[in-house]
Amino acid sequence: MISKTPKQGDLLRQLGLPGGICVFIQSVSAEDIDDEIPEDADDWPRVEPDMFEVLHPTLGYIEEPEYYFETLDGTIEEECI
Repeated sequence: MISKTPKQGDLLRQLGLPGGICVFIQSVSAEDIDDEIPEDADDWPRVEPDMFEVLHPTLGYIEEPEYYFETLDGTIEEECI
């Protein structure tokens, strides 16, 4: 999991399938997403993670929840310890 929002152009590892290294574009906050939920959607979950917009090497432009990514810096540090 990422502790702070990456900067545009940072490289992230996608943890879900198909995986790979992605280029971070921007983060869309959950508050902005909640504005798009229809009022009559009573069963819609109101707590959502921020979404990351990234460029994936095979899928192209994708939007995925932030918990599907990790920074390459964190991964390298953990492997060296």
